Amino acid sequence: MRQAVCCTRCQSVGLKRYMRSGSLRLGMVLLCFFVVPGVLYFLWLLCSGHWGCSTCGSREVVPMLEREAFHVRPMQTGERLA
Repeated sequence: MRQAVCCTRCQSVGLKRYMRSGSLRLGMVLLCFFVVPGVLYFLWLLCSGHWGCSTCGSREVVPMLEREAFHVRPMQTGERLA
């Protein structure tokens, strides 16, 4: 389940997204021409992902239910707490 988060870097509020480091195309090229490095690259690709901000990609996100999120993003006029 995706959770609403507040980014401490860009102060945006939204759903977190799973980010992968690396390229699927490079993995396919490595797999076609060099089997062992291709398999190792795909293993690294599967293990190196992280959850982050959907706007800027930062790992520095705080769940909206935590108290820290209210210090990062001050309430605007007319905004309600859920």
